[in-house]
Amino acid sequence: MELNDLVSVEDGIAAFRHASIADATRSTVDDPVSSYRALLESFNPDETRAVQLGAMLRCARGAGDAAAVAALALRISRVLSAAGMLNAALHHVSLAVDHAERPLPVEYAVEYAGLLQQLMRENEAALFLRGQIQHAIEKRDSRRSAALLYAYVGVAVSLELETEFAALCERAADVTRADPDASQIVWGARLAALAAAGRIDDATKHLAGGVPRWNEGRYVAVAAALRGDDDAAQRAFERYTAGLNSQNARSTTSDRAMSAHLRMFSVGNSALDPVDATWPADGETGSYTGGTVLRLLSRINSGRWDEADRIISDLPLHHGDVEEPYALLDARLLFAGVAGRAPHMPERSLSAIRRLVSTGRVRHAIAGACWLLVTLDPAVLVRAADIKAFAGDHLDVSPMPYLIGGIPLAVARLSSVFGRETCREALQRRPRYRSRWHVAHDALAHGVLEGDHVALRTARDAFDALGAPAFAMLAGIRLPVPRAADAALAQKLGIEIGRGAPTVARTLTTREQDVAELAAGGSTNREIAARLAITERTVEAHLGAAFRKLSVRSRAELASVLLRRSGRVETERL
Repeated sequence: MELNDLVSVEDGIAAFRHASIADATRSTVDDPVSSYRALLESFNPDETRAVQLGAMLRCARGAGDAAAVAALALRISRVLSAAGMLNAALHHVSLAVDHAERPLPVEYAVEYAGLLQQLMRENEAALFLRGQIQHAIEKRDSRRSAALLYAYVGVAVSLELETEFAALCERAADVTRADPDASQIVWGARLAALAAAGRIDDATKHLAGGVPRWNEGRYVAVAAALRGDDDAAQRAFERYTAGLNSQNARSTTSDRAMSAHLRMFSVGNSALDPVDATWPADGETGSYTGGTVLRLLSRINSGRWDEADRIISDLPLHHGDVEEPYALLDARLLFAGVAGRAPHMPERSLSAIRRLVSTGRVRHAIAGACWLLVTLDPAVLVRAADIKAFAGDHLDVSPMPYLIGGIPLAVARLSSVFGRETCREALQRRPRYRSRWHVAHDALAHGVLEGDHVALRTARDAFDALGAPAFAMLAGIRLPVPRAADAALAQKLGIEIGRGAPTVARTLTTREQDVAELAAGGSTNREIAARLAITERTVEAHLGAAFRKLSVRSRAELASVLLRRSGRVETERL
């Protein structure tokens, strides 16, 4: 507070009030601009620490050096982004964009749009990049048009702007026709869009019309992995990684997520083992690096459902202003579906699916819509007629391949809602990926829908080999004589043997149970928050959920219900 005339703090970002500092400097320094410039030149130009870079940035601003301000702000943004501090990184890259030359250099545009996308502000990223691309095309700037188009791939795929992207590719191809290097980039952008969207046949045909360079290796790898060619996928991604190293380029979180998914498609859940040790946590509210989704998938696949439940319970979903990443929504609803539990905050889940549907993101919404119909209790389901209608109209739509919740089991489980024949036809019309992971899920869905014991054994054995005992169990317990291991895991996880598709239980999640027990024991919300290392607002959300599920209105009633439940458990054990 003593420094509030010099420093402002807004949205967690500390910024010097430059005008105040400039006034103070002018009163004591004869030539402040020259002094700032001399001080800036005294720093190590190869500095990488954010604090030192921040000091250099203040000197550059004092010297009035717009080019230095832009370059330093961009460097700071990258340091902060790598640390998972996405909001602060966006603040600095915005400063860089404001001070950069015009037309805006591609690296600034890419960094800015990439951060917007990670912060789930994808429509803003699309609008920004679209304007940059159109300007470059109008100016007949072939290199810039091509590079910006390539940067637009991720946003276009995420927003399902396939027609628009194809049209931009055509326009860019006309501009770059006389420039082989730029033409190659446009060709690669089209390949990237087809592969990332899972249009494998089209991607394969496109590959036949050109020779991919090293930086297209990640998308060549995607197409190969979804075709089931694991060796080709590995070679392509290794070529891409080698290219990054030779160019002194950095691997992005998108690269790491793609690598983890591709390896999971081929070798199974072991591909996710390194995530806990090496992947940065999703730190800020509203930021997203993808680590949470990979950690959650690892727990779901391996049957560590208490841990999965705890991950979901600790998500900041009770913050109404935080938009949930669609990959996280997808994984969260997958867990609710396979575990037979009501989804955490079902009304929020419904709103998220509706938002995807209303913006035309059908392939991002269909898996979540199906799992919601599987898991919602009757009281909520009656308010989801629109979701039921949407799912019924789009059962045969294939979700994006990077959305792991989009497995065909969801469709198979809806045979009681839409009829077996409808679900059978929908699964037959869906494009089929041929990776070991996808083939195992196809077998599981077929076995569940048709009661086919051969398909169920095939799925069970495949998931064994893929290190995914939870899905092996879901197949195995539907067989006439389940294996002891499958029966034991089903019992541990609360899955009814012989069905594998329990009705949604009105039970507390692990975190809700923790909060309820502490509250029943007399702890205050503040004490519970400190004990569990969560916020008081999170405590309130979990306690409110426990009250609703147990139909109690006070902590005294809660204690009584928990005591009765505990007594029943002890009796059953005896």
